[in-house]
Order: sequence, then C-alpha cells, then structure tokens
Amino acid sequence: MVLTSGRAKFKMATFQRWRRKSSSETQRCSVKIDGLVAPQVCCRLTSELLKYLLYERQQIPLPYEQIKFDLKRDETVRQETKDKGVTPVVKRSKSLFPSSERKRCKHVVDCMEELLPHLEDLFSLTFVPQVLILIGATAVSPKEAYIINFTDALTTSKENSLSAKSCIRSLLREMVTKDFLPISSMPPITNTILLVKAHRDCGLEWFVPKLTYKLGSRGQQYDITLAGTAHPGGEQVRIEEQGPKDDYIWYQAPLSIKGYKEKSVRAAKPEDIWI
Repeated sequence: MVLTSGRAKFKMATFQRWRRKSSSETQRCSVKIDGLVAPQVCCRLTSELLKYLLYERQQIPLPYEQIKFDLKRDETVRQETKDKGVTPVVKRSKSLFPSSERKRCKHVVDCMEELLPHLEDLFSLTFVPQVLILIGATAVSPKEAYIINFTDALTTSKENSLSAKSCIRSLLREMVTKDFLPISSMPPITNTILLVKAHRDCGLEWFVPKLTYKLGSRGQQYDITLAGTAHPGGEQVRIEEQGPKDDYIWYQAPLSIKGYKEKSVRAAKPEDIWI
C-alpha cells in the first residue's frame, strides 16, 4: 500500500513538472523600426538570425562565418599539398576546428549553403508573414521555437525599404538589451529546423508543404515581431488582402542542421565581453 502511494506521488510530481515545462510563458520581443521592409530584407533577416541562434544557443562552437572561413582555408591547404604530391599536414591554431570534427563542420556549412539560396528564391516568389526556427530533434516537439513575424512591416517597394543592415542591428540590439535569450537554460546539441509560412500556390518545389502542421505547446517559445511604420511613398502589404488566411500554409526545409560541440574550444565566460 505504501509502495502504491509512493508510485502515485512520483507520477503526480512528474506530471506537474511536465505541465509546468509545457505551459511555460512565451517570451515576446517587439522590434520597432522606422519604416517598412521588402521581402529581400526579410530573407536576409531570417538567414542572419538563423546564424546568430546557431552560435548563441551553442549548437556550433564558433560563429558560422568563422567556421565557413576555417573550412575553406583548410580545404585550400589540403588541395595545395595534394597537388604537390605531399601528405597534407595542416598546422592549426587553437581557434580552428580539429580534424576529428571536420565532417560535422562540413555538414553544417553544406546544409547552410544549400538552404540559403532556396530561402532567397522563396522570398522572391511569395510574401512570407511568418518564419519558424526550431531547435530540437523534431519539428513537432522542439526544445525551443523562434517565431518571427513580418506581417506588420512588409512593403513591395525596394526603393523605400529599410536596409538589411539597419534592421539586423535593431533586431539584435533589442534582443540583447531585453535579455531575450536566457543563458542559464541552453538546449542540448541537437537539430535546427526551418519552416516558413507561404501561399499554397506559390510554386515552391524544394520546400516540403506541411498542410496540417501545428507547433506544439511543449518547449520554450520565443515570439519576435517586426513592427514597421508606413511613410508616404511606402505601400504596406496587408497579408489578409493577398487572399484568405487558409491559403497560407507551412513549408519545411527538407534538411536539418545538426549541431556539434568542439572540445578544444573554451566555453565563453560572461567577463569575456568586457575584454
């Protein structure tokens, strides 16, 4: 009888922990910009935020551009030594990835280099009101979900659009000053998945349509909204005017970016930012 009671208490405690975890409040970040943005700028924002989150959430040991640069330099040295008929011996500094991690590093770069051009094509074909960046094993129950809303900041005019650089600066400044991303709770090394909401008849081929997809309630959710201000000459796009709401569905990139951890790289400390 005591054993049964103990099991019941254990199950109840487990359920309560799961309930608290699954019902965690959505963290919200509203980025106010003085103007509107064209679809090409939204695409650049998405790609830069994806790179930022991969590094900031410790899915990759170095910023993406640094990893890409290191890999390219490594391949150049290996090719040069191969052409000379010499066994490639690459001298590495501590900041470069070790040879044992080269395959994982190449996987990240290959996935990103395949994804980004298709992302540009998507934004050129249709208006994209929302983007989902998921960190977790699957798209159904991710550890973290980042929802980027472009609905209130879209314009068709490239000439009157704000620059990508200024929008990226505003976004990152708002995220940092509001302490938007908690350092205390980092997700484990896992997959990063990208989904975009677009018109069902936009002619996408590479992305996979997910007609019934719905983001689950488990995991931590982060809502990022780009709030723009329309000025004379800048025509704001209203998604509801582009067709019924049901015409917009989720599309998932047919690849996931698998993170990796490099043992030789020292973890960043809070005091490092003041050096």
